[in-house]
Amino acid sequence: MDTLLLHDASCGYLVQNLTTGRMEEFPCTKWDFDTSTFSSTVTSEFSLVCERRYLRVVHQSIFMSGVMVGTLFSGFLVDRYGRLRMIAISITSYTVLALSSPWLPSLEFLLAFRFLLGIMQPSSLTTGYILGKQYELHLRLVNISG
Repeated sequence: MDTLLLHDASCGYLVQNLTTGRMEEFPCTKWDFDTSTFSSTVTSEFSLVCERRYLRVVHQSIFMSGVMVGTLFSGFLVDRYGRLRMIAISITSYTVLALSSPWLPSLEFLLAFRFLLGIMQPSSLTTGYILGKQYELHLRLVNISG
């Protein structure tokens, strides 16, 4: 069977059978990723192309779901245990989770870590901002009365 490559698509390619003249489509089984900017990405590491390309969007959605859950519980935990303690816990947890993410063996673990990172984000950023504003107000009051 003589074949000639006519069309290259992202998830498959068309080949014309030179004997019959019919076009046949074959699925891609291997991908060549651009590594000129980054040597490895989530897309290339876990082959998030073709049938699995929806997982790239899920990756971000999982993080934002974690932010939503973290926002719901952050205020309660901050009031119960204190702002400074919760900032310390959330920043430490966030750092450990973020730094260990590149060595995760599977996409499932990566998505679970992304969810946990999302949970920690409101406690560290929002609470840190509020604590900073309160400290700024405290300094202004000290300067006015002092």
